[in-house]
Amino acid sequence: MRESSLAWGAAYGALAWGAYGVVEYCAFFVYPLIVRPSTLYTPYHWIVTGFLFLFYLLLGSMLGVLTSLAMDRFSRTPFDDRMPLQTRAVILATLSLTFVSYFLLANQEWIGRSRGHIVLVCLQVCLVLLLLIITISTKRAKYLHFTVNPWFASFTLVGLPWLGKELIPDNSGITKAAIGCSFVGVLVGLSMAVGRFFHSGHTYHLFIDRSVPRLGLQVPLAICFALVASLYLERTPPLELSLPEGNLGAMEGPNIILVTMDTVRADHTSAYNYPRETTPALEDLARESTLYLNAIAPGDMTLSTHASLFTGLPVNWHGAHRSDQYPAGQPLAQGFDTLSEVLANHGYLTAGVVANHGYLGHRFGLDQGFHYYDDRAPISYSRWTWRGLFRELLCNIFTIWIHPSFLNSPYRKAEQIHSEALKLIEKLHKRNRPWFLFLNYMDAHTPYQPPPPFDTRFPSIDPAFTWRKYREMKQEILRQEYKITTKEKQHLLSLYDAGIAYLDHYLGIFLEQLKKRGLYEGSLIIVTSDHGEAFGERELIGHEMSVYQDQVHVPLLVKYPNSAAEMKVSEIVSLISIPPTVLEVTGLKSQKGFRRMNLRKIPMGEPTIVVSESYPHGVLPRFERVERAVFRNSYKFIHSTEGKREFYDLSLDPNETQNLYKELREESRALENQLTDWLKVSSSPSTDCTLLDRQTEDRLQSLGYVK
Repeated sequence: MRESSLAWGAAYGALAWGAYGVVEYCAFFVYPLIVRPSTLYTPYHWIVTGFLFLFYLLLGSMLGVLTSLAMDRFSRTPFDDRMPLQTRAVILATLSLTFVSYFLLANQEWIGRSRGHIVLVCLQVCLVLLLLIITISTKRAKYLHFTVNPWFASFTLVGLPWLGKELIPDNSGITKAAIGCSFVGVLVGLSMAVGRFFHSGHTYHLFIDRSVPRLGLQVPLAICFALVASLYLERTPPLELSLPEGNLGAMEGPNIILVTMDTVRADHTSAYNYPRETTPALEDLARESTLYLNAIAPGDMTLSTHASLFTGLPVNWHGAHRSDQYPAGQPLAQGFDTLSEVLANHGYLTAGVVANHGYLGHRFGLDQGFHYYDDRAPISYSRWTWRGLFRELLCNIFTIWIHPSFLNSPYRKAEQIHSEALKLIEKLHKRNRPWFLFLNYMDAHTPYQPPPPFDTRFPSIDPAFTWRKYREMKQEILRQEYKITTKEKQHLLSLYDAGIAYLDHYLGIFLEQLKKRGLYEGSLIIVTSDHGEAFGERELIGHEMSVYQDQVHVPLLVKYPNSAAEMKVSEIVSLISIPPTVLEVTGLKSQKGFRRMNLRKIPMGEPTIVVSESYPHGVLPRFERVERAVFRNSYKFIHSTEGKREFYDLSLDPNETQNLYKELREESRALENQLTDWLKVSSSPSTDCTLLDRQTEDRLQSLGYVK
């Protein structure tokens, strides 16, 4: 008797948890591909998926056996001889599914203190209570038979939190509760209707007894359907380049390649004499290029700098930055002409492949003028989302054999960007037109996950230092409650440098492929970064927080067409000079809005004025200000709307440790007056922008930009 009970418990438990796995997989891995075609799976998605389904089947079998044993031993009345073994197995398996899943869901971080989410969890509690009623009273069970259907339990357990987070994330708590109740009501009605249609005239026990054979067919078919659907949806769309309309005539000009290395600061590249060999490929490129030793990013964040990089305008002019109205950042208005638009209007094919799917995604307007723009984002298994602890547990086990960056990376790795770029070049080259290719790499960005063998290239890496610990430490540092230790800083710097080295490795391979295809010599190749990164200096960590050198001094290398001359420029330059430089090289010199000084005409030995800006971050009150730096020769003046004034001589103090504002008052006031004059002639930003949707905010959150 007991052996049969355990066998039925194991069988039905496995099928019930298999059904749960199907519903969960469809909600979190099939649905995103349907509504967001710009997503893709991580490299080891299918391996983990296979083991995840196996894990659910084994877990279900184990729980089915354990619950059968427990009820046999500790319960006196629920199961007597009149209740068949199959009935007992059905109820126990579904009960175990509900209890365990509810416990895990109720302890997820995404619930927080939201009233709407709490209401949804309370609905799940009601399902648990219904199942308890069934186990206590067989008489009442015939009126509640729909609750022992694992499909009903799975749709309820997965569907309620899915509604709250994916489908109606921005609605009020009352609305979420109402929709959640309606959702459960629909499930109840459908379950009862299906049960009566297929089992009218049968007893309750007969309805239950046939569940195992039916599920034995349904679950395998459902698993196959889910996997086939995701395989079909995951297929990479063909690369289609739409040519500009009209007859533009024969266009001649060099191919243009613009590469931005997200978060790479100049003083951590060996091309800029960093003691660690982080960028050998950039060093090779520098031997045939112009290396700008003092390039300054116009902003301290991806959005601001790239908007300036594409428009040739200062940050306060184009307005694509954080503000009270746009805490995540204001999109670039459509009214601005971008470099890609100008090139496209003159016959160039324009294409981009970006890893930063947050700020470089289409919602921020930086894809203007591109015929093809690939900003696809990976669907992570668990770490960067609110999803279940089962996947988190399984991923932690898999990290014994597979590096975490291949399972939970919030962005595409350099290897993937490299692969897509080469495919794209093949397509572009066949069109017999010059082309502009924009590439963005993000491997130096948090969460600092360089893949093997780069993850062990530099010493002082602490395996016990987790991403969660970093986030907690970062908040304490920014609140000025904690100072980073030498050990912690060395750990972060080693991972950061390793990420740069990994990026540089694939950048070097990409440049070699250009040479093999005969596309290197005649191309204009520009490699730079959008901002740097702080590691505890001045109680700052990360970026988007200041205009100090560790956040705005970036690498800049330009290989001009048909030139292999090595040259180093020590004058201060801004990245807003890149668009006019590109147009000057291509012969499009007089474009409106791109008439600023280009990099080829910098007056050697003569002072130039460069400005960098940082806008309110919204994390803490100390960052609710606008901070600007103005550069002239080796002098740097920093002005903050909260009253801060700083002045540095970078030739003597590159790390900005000695504020000379009081000692050099005359020089300080001269730069302050120049900054005031500069602000007077700057235009107001355009307000022709739209608010961000939830999908874009989720992408920014996955990359660590918003909370």
